[in-house]
Order: sequence, then C-alpha cells, then structure tokens
Amino acid sequence: MTSLDERLAGLSPEKRALLTQLLQKKRAATAQADAIPRRPDPSQHPMSYAQQRLWFLDQFEPDSPFY
Repeated sequence: MTSLDERLAGLSPEKRALLTQLLQKKRAATAQADAIPRRPDPSQHPMSYAQQRLWFLDQFEPDSPFY
C-alpha cells in the first residue's frame, strides 16, 4: 500500500465520513464553476462577424457557390 492508502486506512469512520463530505462539496463546487452559464433568452443569438459576412454575400448574390 502507498502512504496515502495507509493514512486513509488509519482514519476513524467519523473522520473518513467528514473527508468524504468535504471532497464531494469541493467536486460539486468545481463542476459548478466550470459550467458555461445559459443565456437569459435562448431565442435570440447574435451572429458572429463571419456569419454576418456570409449572410450579406448570400443576400448580395443568392445561390452563388462562391463566398
């Protein structure tokens, strides 16, 4: 066994339960911090500059295979 395994095996059940709780809280906080927040109104998404350019070129010359 490694030294960490030995240290964990030496913990009392109460300390092991406390350690488990702390690790679960930390994992939940990390997962929440890494999440990308949702937009308030999902029906409106602005176009990027590249999308705007392609839209303009399509309006300027419809059904053209060239950008």
